[in-house]
Amino acid sequence: MEDRLRHLARDRVFQPLLPHASETILDALSDRLLEYDELRTVAVEAGTYYPFGESEELELTRPDTDEPPQGKIADRIGTFTLRQPYVCELPNCRLLGAYPVPITEQGKIPVEAVVRPAVLVRNLLCSGADLVTNPGSAVEGVQTDESIGTACLLYNYWSSGYFHWTFESLIRLQGVEQYREATGRDVTLVLGSDPPEWQRQTLELLGYDEDDWVTWSTPDVRVDRLVVPTVRRETVLSPAAVEWLHDRVRERVLSDAVSPSPDDYPDRIYVSRDDADRRRVDNEDEVMSLLEDHGFSRFVLSDLSVPEQAALFSGADVIVAPHGANLTNMTYADDATVVELFRDGDVRGQYFQLAEILDFEYRFHVAEPVGPDMLVDLDDLRRSLDEIAVSSR
Repeated sequence: MEDRLRHLARDRVFQPLLPHASETILDALSDRLLEYDELRTVAVEAGTYYPFGESEELELTRPDTDEPPQGKIADRIGTFTLRQPYVCELPNCRLLGAYPVPITEQGKIPVEAVVRPAVLVRNLLCSGADLVTNPGSAVEGVQTDESIGTACLLYNYWSSGYFHWTFESLIRLQGVEQYREATGRDVTLVLGSDPPEWQRQTLELLGYDEDDWVTWSTPDVRVDRLVVPTVRRETVLSPAAVEWLHDRVRERVLSDAVSPSPDDYPDRIYVSRDDADRRRVDNEDEVMSLLEDHGFSRFVLSDLSVPEQAALFSGADVIVAPHGANLTNMTYADDATVVELFRDGDVRGQYFQLAEILDFEYRFHVAEPVGPDMLVDLDDLRRSLDEIAVSSR
């Protein structure tokens, strides 16, 4: 909670500057940035380059619904090429700032370690915001003797969001495990200063425990070997990375390695955003009356642990939900149908592409905005539910 409050405080100070500051900062740092190609060259020359998998091509096709593609869904229709993933090791680095920025011994910044340039800018600005919101932290520990032997950075400005954590931090553990297999070295994961319980639970679900990570407690730490897996989310998600996460979690859930079992939950679920402050369904009572007639049960995911959420989605055949990070959990479903609800003017593409990667049937409905929330057309939703019932016979 403390980390989240500091995040919000920095937002208030620096968010207005981002549109103007990003280009200026990246231009000023252009000769210091190590992006995908430059980073690979450095790692190959040092003998610490470990490629795995292959480059990929992903074709996203129009959803099979009467609703024409809109917003980001329309933008995502097409064919995308993703680069071959690799993991590399950089010696004698420092992690600096409240949101750590990695610096090599040559003074370069490996952008892949903090996801992408936009996140780097936010890390830099929000670390600088400590001068305004928490002045002491800007100088505390500058002469630190703290060090980590071998580490991978999973903490950044965006990692407090469930979707971003899952597909920009957690999914990179495939690269960490490739590095461990290639070198025989254990890797310490660097998390935020006060990681939420759900982050710990996702790591535990993948077989990690508290001995495998440290929390970020000082603005200056030396790292003997910084392990940098490449990002598995470019314009679109990597199908191979999604498959890796899907298989790892389902294996754990279905093998009774975690409790509860998918058999403990219904196979038709509605995921409410009643615990959120936006994108809620304004007429949820009426929507639930309709859904219950079609065999659905309602869940608020903040009432469930991560293992419970994984089990819930692992056993789901049909998932109905307003757009939001809750739908990240569809990664753990198998052969499901997803119905996503959007506010008009705010149609996003993340879960459309995820459904395409997982080969799920995907439908979406655009609802009338009611402030930050939405009013779902019951007749439209009823038609979709009836069509799903026919197609599943």
